[in-house]
Amino acid sequence: MTAEARAAALAVACGSPGSALEFARRDLSGIYGLMVRIMENGDADLALRGALIGEIGPRADREQQLAVIETARMIVANGAQNADRGRAARMVEAHAMLARLLAQAPIHNYDVATLTLQIGGLLASVAADREAA
Repeated sequence: MTAEARAAALAVACGSPGSALEFARRDLSGIYGLMVRIMENGDADLALRGALIGEIGPRADREQQLAVIETARMIVANGAQNADRGRAARMVEAHAMLARLLAQAPIHNYDVATLTLQIGGLLASVAADREAA
């Protein structure tokens, strides 16, 4: 595991060794990197969301989908700690929507590409520069 992947696993796990190991087992570091870029810079041309779909793959099983949603949720939660008030409010809303998706995913039959676009849209909605969303 690279140092970058290890740092990503620890950031998403928020101190949970089991979560960090699961992140590493699923090799989510590439997905993490794309999600952070979307959240920080937006994705006005949808290129990063397209790359995210490619990274997740068209046939991700439910467990992989849950891991991806949880990764996005923790990225938003971690980012809210240093955000200004307006951006933090958008992050709270995005976090709530991701938590709802996390609860619905085990019982709903989501298309992976559509789900990924929705996750990417939520991440872009909290971009520092909203014009880039």
